[in-house]
Amino acid sequence: SALQDESYTISGEDGRFRFDGLAAAEYRLVVGDVGEMTVTLGPGEHRVVRFDRSPPQLDVQVLMAGRVTTGLGLEVRQLGEESYFDSQSLETDPSGHAALLLPGPGEYEVLVTALREDGDFGPIGMAHPITLAWGDQRKVRIDVGTGRLAGRVVGPQGPVAKERLSIQRNDDWFGSVTTDDDGRFSLEHLLTGVYAIRSNTYCSIHPRHPPARS
Repeated sequence: SALQDESYTISGEDGRFRFDGLAAAEYRLVVGDVGEMTVTLGPGEHRVVRFDRSPPQLDVQVLMAGRVTTGLGLEVRQLGEESYFDSQSLETDPSGHAALLLPGPGEYEVLVTALREDGDFGPIGMAHPITLAWGDQRKVRIDVGTGRLAGRVVGPQGPVAKERLSIQRNDDWFGSVTTDDDGRFSLEHLLTGVYAIRSNTYCSIHPRHPPARS
């Protein structure tokens, strides 16, 4: 930049500000914690710039195997922050969309959740981390898990009914499931990963990759 020294001004009650008498050059404007931009002025040029401090917004659409999926929960976490912006109560509408108004700029992680058999919400889809600035409006598509994992618990006396199984995904807690009267269980809408299934009675762990299905 040709501007060697820093100049300051304060915006008015209407949010407007101005710098006069600037030479033709490239300038960097920094506005508090709102953001910054680079502006190039030509000889005698007058420029109007806009800094938008409105909260960032996300329009999330959830699809399963390319089809609209409704009634699922959304949970948003701001990465690197101890506090959570929790929108788990939000559900996708009939078009599979949900609109999220976020507290401020930052990097966000969006999870799609569904109610599992144990009564807890578990993740079935995730968007890559999204970096947002003030005024950003972004559209995000999330494809939920389409994998399925099924099995049967058999003990020395035969099928083990009503056995509670603990599930891990990539070494993290994922949820639990209970076998039926014939010792069988199934898990739906699974994301890609390595799953470990532990029987609380037999203490066995069997990692598996869930197959994808259409």
